[in-house]
Amino acid sequence: AKSNATAGRNAITIKPYERPPELPPDFYDVNLRALKRAAWCVLHKRPLVASDEEGGKARLVGREELYRSVENLCVHKFGPKLYVDV
Repeated sequence: AKSNATAGRNAITIKPYERPPELPPDFYDVNLRALKRAAWCVLHKRPLVASDEEGGKARLVGREELYRSVENLCVHKFGPKLYVDV
């Protein structure tokens, strides 16, 4: 009974990208700047604040956002460079 119900449905085809997605050219620098700023805030017992480069406004940065930045850098093979630069 189950095979008859699914046999009438159309199959979904997922096509691959024509070219793989690319990282922005400043991906490493932007994330490194945010991580260094966060480290400075922690060392000086200040709130974790990052300045918004577009409007100049400051916003609070969550620990999870910082963790994801490090994770993304490591996934994209920037881990050794990050270790040296921080």
